[in-house]
Amino acid sequence: MAEALKVEHQVQRGLKSSLISIASNFALAMCKCVAGSLGHSFVLVADGIESLADVFSSYAVYFGLRVAIKPPDKDHPYGHGKAEPIAAVVVSLALAVAGSRLRSRAFSAFALHTRFLAPTHYGFCSAWLW
Repeated sequence: MAEALKVEHQVQRGLKSSLISIASNFALAMCKCVAGSLGHSFVLVADGIESLADVFSSYAVYFGLRVAIKPPDKDHPYGHGKAEPIAAVVVSLALAVAGSRLRSRAFSAFALHTRFLAPTHYGFCSAWLW
């Protein structure tokens, strides 16, 4: 009985930390994207997008944990423990897609000899802060 309470407490702590991670990463992502846009810093915008990927991955972990703790039922006699690895695969695929999109955008900008606006002092200062 004591072991079950300990596991339940750990799961609740994991869910709470996932929610905190989602909120803080979302705020950080928005700040980075806005600062990168205002400061003409493609790197800072890309970092903001990466932080948005962290929001998505934290949500997937949260959802996977919520499903995994469900008790066994008629359709799932061994429980729902496979939800966590499935969430990990979803996170991996999402990060791979986001990385490939950023890479292709950067390569196409270089191939087309796109002229970028010079980063402003605002972009440099905000990049230094993060």
